[in-house]
Amino acid sequence: MPAQNKKTSSVLLIIACIFLFHPNVHIIDILPDFIAFFLLSKLLEKPADASPYFEEARMAFQKLCWVNLLKLPALVMVVNLGNMQGDLVALVALSFGVVDLLLSLSAVRYLFDAIFYLGERSSSCALLTPFPVGKGQTLSPEAYRSATYLFVILKCAIATLPEFLRLTRGDSITSDAARYDLFYPITVVLAQILALTVGIVWLVRSVRYIRHTVVSGAFDAAILEVTDRTATERYLSRFHQRMLFSGFTTVVISCFLTFLLRPNGGTPMIPTFLFPLAFTYAAFLLRRYLSTTRVLYILGLGASAASLASFIVTEIFFDTHSLKDMLSNAAARADYLPVKILGGVECALTCGMLICFALSMRALIRNHTGMLRIGESMNDQASSIHRDLSKRALLFSGIGVLTMLARYADVIFYGMPKEIGVGQFEEIQSTITSPMIPWFGTLCGALSVALVLYALYFFSLLKDEVKLHYE
Repeated sequence: MPAQNKKTSSVLLIIACIFLFHPNVHIIDILPDFIAFFLLSKLLEKPADASPYFEEARMAFQKLCWVNLLKLPALVMVVNLGNMQGDLVALVALSFGVVDLLLSLSAVRYLFDAIFYLGERSSSCALLTPFPVGKGQTLSPEAYRSATYLFVILKCAIATLPEFLRLTRGDSITSDAARYDLFYPITVVLAQILALTVGIVWLVRSVRYIRHTVVSGAFDAAILEVTDRTATERYLSRFHQRMLFSGFTTVVISCFLTFLLRPNGGTPMIPTFLFPLAFTYAAFLLRRYLSTTRVLYILGLGASAASLASFIVTEIFFDTHSLKDMLSNAAARADYLPVKILGGVECALTCGMLICFALSMRALIRNHTGMLRIGESMNDQASSIHRDLSKRALLFSGIGVLTMLARYADVIFYGMPKEIGVGQFEEIQSTITSPMIPWFGTLCGALSVALVLYALYFFSLLKDEVKLHYE
């Protein structure tokens, strides 16, 4: 590894340790741990292709990244709740704490197993010998691993256990409850001081260990020593597969954001701009393999901007008006016109993005799926497979276009409400106000389900073809 890359790796490792050493208060994380886990998973990509156990450690750090990323919406949910907040915080903290602990212990185990395996099969003694931690003091890698286990257990425990002092106790009817939460502030302070002390000690030792193994070049030398002559090709093959699979997964996830849910008959519960934004990010991940990505970016970002503006205008409209207002109020119908216009722009740009994606996929399918080229030509079977995959890509985008058109039609129908009789009581007819076609929202949901199911099928098929091409 070049010196510059070695220096960059050591700096990123130290940054990851800095993000990890501090304690959390239930699910509040001042320095987000998911950033550290993301850095660690990326830094382990090349070692994972050269030596055992690094891939298991990389996958554990990747799972930890996603779990800690989920703490952000969980925190928003907890903050927005009221009376049972103490109980909910304890439950959420316990759930995340248990998952964090299990995955962290697994990641530490596989990481040190990988390092020790690498040290035993190479001449880099630094991976197995004690390293300096102070004046005249050294620490063995095994002792450092035990200290890391202790740090992980203590960090997860201190983030979870104090929250049980805030549980509701006593009779909920008479409101006679024990007030153990009076001890909560001092408990949290003392626990944080303990965890911070242990974290600082662990951080200092981690930096010394990084200097001893990575900065010294011992780790890179060991990786090169156990690497055979085909390692570069193998690494590139796995790199392309990871990038392609990440893009495919992001496309599938974006399809789940197409559901048009209106629980209160107004603004969609899932912000509409999330779909084109996530889809554009998927195109960015696949940028090395798609054609005409510039047009795809322009359409995707334009659709995201138009959708964001449409979402804001819709939110403002339904804050001041209801469907019933549009029945007899011309001013309300006039105020709904910007919603229709922006919805139309959003629909047009999103449909263009989906069509452009299908056309761009032809280059990916031709160059990165199926059997490798033989000489200058490709056999008839491979050509047939590529044509079939290209048709399936067009079908995927076609279902997406139908979903977007249905969503825009739903916006139009909301602007033309009508009254529907729902029963009669004492000769008085009861009515409700609904869009022009009340069941149209169900059709939008059915199209979204079809899009998700076909995306799962199509991109699973693409993954198999990519594996066939590279392996």
